[in-house]
Amino acid sequence: MLNSEILSFSVHQPTNRSSGHDAFASEDKIVPTMTVNQFRFATVVIGGILVLLFVGCGTKNQPTAGPDVLPDVAAAADEAPSANISDQSSSANAAASNFNSSQNSVNSGGDNTNAAADESPSSHTDPRQPSPSNSPELQQPSLTARRRLPDDRPDNNAARLLAAGIKRYESERLILLTDVSDEEVSKLPALADRLFEKLTEHFGDLPQAFDGSGFQVTGHLISDEARFRSAGLMPQKGFTFKHGRHLNYQFWIFDSEFDYYRRHLLFHEFIHCFMTCESGMQNIPSLWYIEGMAEYFGTHRLHTNGRIEFGILPEQFDGYEGWGRISELRRTFERRPAANSTAAQQLAIPTLNEVMPDTVNNFQQDSQYATSWALCWMLNSHPKYMQLSAALTPMKTRRKFVRAVAGFRDSDQPRFNVDWLLTIESLLENFDLERSFAVHSDSVFSSVDLAASGPQPISLRADRGWQDTGLRLVAGDSVKLVCTGRYSVDDQPTAWISEPQGVSIRYVRGLPLGQVVATLVRTDGSSLTNRIPVGREAILTASENVAVWLQVNDTSDSRSNNLGTADILISVP
Repeated sequence: MLNSEILSFSVHQPTNRSSGHDAFASEDKIVPTMTVNQFRFATVVIGGILVLLFVGCGTKNQPTAGPDVLPDVAAAADEAPSANISDQSSSANAAASNFNSSQNSVNSGGDNTNAAADESPSSHTDPRQPSPSNSPELQQPSLTARRRLPDDRPDNNAARLLAAGIKRYESERLILLTDVSDEEVSKLPALADRLFEKLTEHFGDLPQAFDGSGFQVTGHLISDEARFRSAGLMPQKGFTFKHGRHLNYQFWIFDSEFDYYRRHLLFHEFIHCFMTCESGMQNIPSLWYIEGMAEYFGTHRLHTNGRIEFGILPEQFDGYEGWGRISELRRTFERRPAANSTAAQQLAIPTLNEVMPDTVNNFQQDSQYATSWALCWMLNSHPKYMQLSAALTPMKTRRKFVRAVAGFRDSDQPRFNVDWLLTIESLLENFDLERSFAVHSDSVFSSVDLAASGPQPISLRADRGWQDTGLRLVAGDSVKLVCTGRYSVDDQPTAWISEPQGVSIRYVRGLPLGQVVATLVRTDGSSLTNRIPVGREAILTASENVAVWLQVNDTSDSRSNNLGTADILISVP
């Protein structure tokens, strides 16, 4: 057992034969012994003192945006754009030290010794690895070989807090200190316990802490910042944050006007505490994953009977006020084409290379939280990528995580890129997981094949999202699409029968519901166009190497009531 092992350091000093002195003659000097855990704990403490960083989420003044966090490199407590990394790290160390001192002077202890180490891009490799399913990196480290950080929280005096107007609510996994007067607040610790159960179900059990303490977090839900600051419960002013921030087993969040978003913020920071409790922020997976998974599991559905679900996709906007991740995504790229225009315009959807970098110097924009959430949602919802998500859960250190992701991307990069673009293009609340993910074709053909063998017929299902025609075009190629058939695009109050030109009673993305539309996707999956109206007939011309995708125009949340197919004949004009 590791707890019973003893480390002894023996120093052998030979006799100094030339001088005749025997003060050190053939004598083993034994340095005082320590346990393995004591040795490891001392190592953590020394390392933490050298590099102390406080991780959080932005500034206070935007209540509906996503939580912000410090940069992935040993990042800045000072958010000024002109600050360089070394200045930021020094500022973080000093401010965190001051914060610890102020808490210890007001309360009765707490030794915050862990933070993020510098994560410069040069410190990470990008080797080519086998697919995660076959990679040795995917072996789960033994829980006996891992340890959580010791509990460094200060011991707050409940009576003194109450006198300061700060109430305390406690469950097994969360102590909540708050000045918010709301009956719903008292229920939050119990909900955090349910979240802990969900996280252990997904990521596995946490290892034992160095000091043997159980996993529990102290959260600060703040309405009046001055009240918390006078009580010595706020971090130093240099640690500004928009919504929330965490450090080891503590977090701070400002209250939200929305019940849903208050819970979301609390869950988000609680998840950070859970995911970083083995190494603080010193050696963790890529920040897009840390933030994206906090967003993914923090997105929840609370039922009227008290039952709660985590890691869900909102079914509507109402009831999730303040969240707005999908709306933020759509703002970045949505464009409405002119009626009957066949001009292709590139949509500004961030590529996977932009969304999932190995390192990132800043994580402050609302769009970063939206895209990281969307990627983690897709990894946990798309049938093809759920295996990758499961493979990433045991990757607790940066290098193993980066290698596992690189191995998968090397094996299936183009398709992964394409699925990402087409999913984001269609993503809405209540996205139909069964019907709205992109459908790939097993056969591929070109305009040269069309010229040699004649027109190619395909069938387009009305109850599916984007469907790959199999047609690949090179720059300068033109093809003609002729569309026929009848199908229904709604069944309330009765079936809405449409033909390829669509029905003008309802519009989707500025085009008639039910119209046959196309998008041109670069064959490397780096970009795609807006929806191009095809209708009964159209000629498409490629300006670069692309794949032609089609759908019956509809939203991704209403495919289940569609029925039938359109018949497409593709030829060389």
